[in-house]
Amino acid sequence: MMAPNRDLKVTISADGTEVRVALDGDLDFQTHGQLTEALEPHTGRAKTVVLDLSRLIFCDSAGLAAIIKIFKATGSNGGLVLRDPTLRVMRLFEVTGLDRVFTIAWS
Repeated sequence: MMAPNRDLKVTISADGTEVRVALDGDLDFQTHGQLTEALEPHTGRAKTVVLDLSRLIFCDSAGLAAIIKIFKATGSNGGLVLRDPTLRVMRLFEVTGLDRVFTIAWS
C-alpha cells in the first residue's frame, strides 16, 4: 500500500559554514527534485549540510537517492548530518544499512 502523497516543504538557512535544511512532508518520487534543486547553490560552499528530518513523514527510494546524492556532494567538504529522523525514516536507514554510513544526530 502506498502512502498518500503529501507535499514537501523545504526550509533552508545558511551561515557560510553550515546549511540547515528542514524537511516537512514526503520525500518521494514526486518531490525529491525540490530538495536537490534547493540545495544545489549551497553544496559547494558549505562545510556541513544538516538535514532536519524530524517532520519527514515518508521517504521512498527516490527520496533516499536524493539524500545519498547530497551525501556524496558534501563528503569532501565536511559532510552531511541527518538530525532527528522519524522512526519510519530511521527504519529505512536501518534496513538499507545506511544508518552505518550516515552521521545521525539526535537533539
